[in-house]
Amino acid sequence: LAMFVLTGAAAVKILPAGTAEDGAYLDLANSILPHGLLGLFLVAILAIIMSTHDSLLNSGAAISAADIIPFKKEISKLRAGQIATLVIGVLGALVAFTLPDVVSSLILIYGLWAPIMVVPTMFAIFSKAKMNDNAGIFAMILGGLSAWLWTTYSGTPVPGVLIGLAIAILILAFWKKETSK
Repeated sequence: LAMFVLTGAAAVKILPAGTAEDGAYLDLANSILPHGLLGLFLVAILAIIMSTHDSLLNSGAAISAADIIPFKKEISKLRAGQIATLVIGVLGALVAFTLPDVVSSLILIYGLWAPIMVVPTMFAIFSKAKMNDNAGIFAMILGGLSAWLWTTYSGTPVPGVLIGLAIAILILAFWKKETSK
């Protein structure tokens, strides 16, 4: 955290006023690093980005193959993981090309992440009764979808993440719990 704050403070002092916010990090590196180190810096930044995306693709494929798509055979899980990797990659590329900047994509993803992942996980951990699988999937889908729709189309100052969280919580709170067998 300190590294990002110090880098931002340095950018304010070194870069001219009016520098685009999204490009400030690279502009700062370009203005203070020699060419050889600048190339190494760019390679390191690309490695960080690729590592993050690779982890997202792998975790999405593993979750899809193990938890979302029920398959009995190991080869079917492998195929489900491959298909999930392709779908997640294509959806990620579509989102990346439609949003104007990196900050917008982060806000969108974090706004979707909370109702999709946080609410079902907290209910699963803290609920005394076993959560119904259908309720969890339904809450994830409707929570994420409502957060996205609200953020995209509402035009109000209420953040879409709050709407998605509320819907996911309501679904899980009022869905009939499974009884122990």
